[in-house]
This record gives sequence, C-alpha cells and structure tokens, in this order.
Amino acid sequence: REEELDELHTLFEENRHIFLYGIAGIGKSELAKAYAKQYRKQYTNILYMEYTGNLYQDIVDMDFIDDPPEISEQERFQRHNRFLRSLKSDTLLIIDNFNVTSTQDSCLLKYRCCVFFTTRIQLSEYCSFQLKELKDIPTLFQLTSVFYSEAEENRAIVEKIIETVHYHTFAVELAAKLLENGILTPEQLLIKLQEEKASLHNEDK
Repeated sequence: REEELDELHTLFEENRHIFLYGIAGIGKSELAKAYAKQYRKQYTNILYMEYTGNLYQDIVDMDFIDDPPEISEQERFQRHNRFLRSLKSDTLLIIDNFNVTSTQDSCLLKYRCCVFFTTRIQLSEYCSFQLKELKDIPTLFQLTSVFYSEAEENRAIVEKIIETVHYHTFAVELAAKLLENGILTPEQLLIKLQEEKASLHNEDK
C-alpha cells in the first residue's frame, strides 16, 4: 500500500482530520497503523483509540498515569478531554472503527491535533480517502504465503481462490488460515467458494 501511504501523507499536509473509509476487512486499521509507523518521526505523540460508539466512555476509559483513583467518571472525562484538546498538530490521534452515520461526536473535530479516522462510511463533507481492494495478485499471494505454508505448491489454485473472494484482504487471510489448518484442501475450498459464494440478497448490507 505504498501509494496509499504517500497519498495520505500528502492529505495530512493540508488537512488535520482525515477519514479513511472502505468496506469491512479491507485493511483500513492496518493501513492506519502502517501510516503511524512509517511517519512516526514526524509526530511527538501517536495515540490510538478504538471507537466503541460512545466517545464519552472511550475518553473516560483512557488510562492516564496521573489520574487520582478517587475521582469521578465526569472528572476523568474532563481531565482527559482537556488533555486531548491541548494537543497540537505534532500529535497523531487514530480513531479506529468510527462507524457512525453522522458525526454526533463532533468534539473530535474540534481537536487541534491530527486525527485519523477509519470508518466503513463515507462522510463526504469531510476530507475522505477511499481504500479499495488490492487487485494485485502477487501481493495477495504473498499475504497468503504468510499464513499458508504450502501456498507455493498450490499456487494456481490459491490464485483462483483469491479471485473468487474478489481480492478481499481479510477473506484471503481467512482462506489461507483455513488451508493451513488442513480442514479443506485448496481444491475443496475453491469448489465451496464457487458454489456457495456470498449471500448478495442478505438484508444485512
């Protein structure tokens, strides 16, 4: 994802808040972590928070070493939120899985630090970057090889499996782990995937 990392870096030169969006399991969280690792020297602080749907509680649950044990939940929130508001552009705050249909937690957008959201939802009114499937078979085959020790011996069928799961990163990883466990042979897994596919008419979009 070198090109995507470069594009994100360019976006952060002009924007403090960026929403990285795409379908589930495509690698948004891993790309955000890779971005933080590649550009860590540009930031004094890098903070990571997994969004649970309740930002107030997420901020309360942050672990600060100087929090007195006897303070109330409201006081913890005020202390933590005051600290987050004090951070400047030399801090990168990653908010992972920000899967909300509207930014009801708009206080995040008031922070002066760089905030990197990962989300399944396109929020067109903000600076957004869409992460798409990797269409590069060699790269996805390399990913398969990390989890499936016999990938090279079954390369032709493994590549067909990658195509059958539509180059979806997490599906490729799951298929590789399934093959490594020996539950199905590559031929059996390919047939299963071709026959059963995904339930495209499922109401759970």
